[in-house]
Formats: sequence, C-alpha cells, structure tokens
Amino acid sequence: MDNKSQRQVGEWIRECIAVIDDMRKRKKELLKEMKDEEEEGRHVHNEIRSLTDRLMNINKSLSEKMEARVQFDRAIENTESSYKRLLEASEMMIQGVRHNYKILGEEMPEASSEDHDTLHNFPSRASRMSRLNTNISRNDTLLSRNPTNVTRNNTNTSSKRASRSNSKT
Repeated sequence: MDNKSQRQVGEWIRECIAVIDDMRKRKKELLKEMKDEEEEGRHVHNEIRSLTDRLMNINKSLSEKMEARVQFDRAIENTESSYKRLLEASEMMIQGVRHNYKILGEEMPEASSEDHDTLHNFPSRASRMSRLNTNISRNDTLLSRNPTNVTRNNTNTSSKRASRSNSKT
C-alpha cells in the first residue's frame, strides 16, 4: 500500500472513530432523555393515581353528604308535617275550649306570658286531673249562683262529670 492509500485509510479510520464517538454521544444523550421521560412518566402516573384516589374520596364524601341531605329533607318534611298537625290539633282544641266556655256562659281568660312557658314545665297527668276537678267544682259553684244557667247547664255538667269519672276508672 502506498502512502496515499495509507493516509486515506487513516482518515477513514479517524472518521469512523469520530462517527462512532458521535453515535455513542448521541446514544448517551438519548438514554438520558429516555430516563428523564420514564421518570416523568412515573411522576405523572403517581399524580394520576393520587388524583384518582382524591376523586374517589371526593365522590364518596359527596355521596354521603347527598344521603345526609336526603335524610335532612325527610326529617324536615316529617317535622313540618307534625308541626302542622300539632297546630291543627291545637286550633281544634282551643275551639273546643272556647265552645265549652261559651256553653258555661263564661268568658275565656286571656293567655298570659306564663302560659307560653308551659311546654317546658308541663304538669303531670295527676296534677292536670286535680286542676280539672277544681275547675269543675268552681264551675258548679258559678252555675249555682246564676239560676238562669243552672237548669240549662246542670244536666250537661252532671253528665260531663259522670263521663269523666267513668273514664278515670
């Protein structure tokens, strides 16, 4: 081989070595990029898993709160319905009491502020019965003083008293 050919071969070898070095350098950069992207992929995957767990917890909490809201709606509806029935029953009761006062020929007393506190201090059944008997006795006394009402109401009062005493036993 002559000199020129040897130089030519030497240049090709150097060029091949340079190309191989360049390819190794590019491969190394490519491996680094791949490693970085794999790391980013793992990071994104962890974020997705974390967000999925968070979304599941939010959905579970929301579901529980929706169920609680339904229960509140049901409780409110039941309470309002009971309150309405209570008001209706109270209205019927006061109408009955007014009617009884009218039959007895008396004026119904005005409600005092103390009457509004009776819900907290509601008397026992025995106490209410004792008060009822006292009121009946008082009404009998009032009726006996007013002779025009005695004949008209005496029969009603006696029959009421008899029915009350029968219901007590």
